[in-house]
Amino acid sequence: MSIAIDLSFETFVRDFWATAIELRGQASSTEAHQQWALASIRKPVIDEPRGDRIYAEIRALSGAYEMPMAGR
Repeated sequence: MSIAIDLSFETFVRDFWATAIELRGQASSTEAHQQWALASIRKPVIDEPRGDRIYAEIRALSGAYEMPMAGR
């Protein structure tokens, strides 16, 4: 369950960063907006063992669920 929470949080962070980058590049953004956006962006931490664990868990779930056919 921890991996699912981790992935959800990672997605939120990436979306936040994308929004900050977009805001910084907008012609209509103020100097304060641009400074805030730039201060909010950080270099991501790459954790290869974590990525391997997530991939292994996803592979283990392969074929564990089959969608029922509609109308049957």
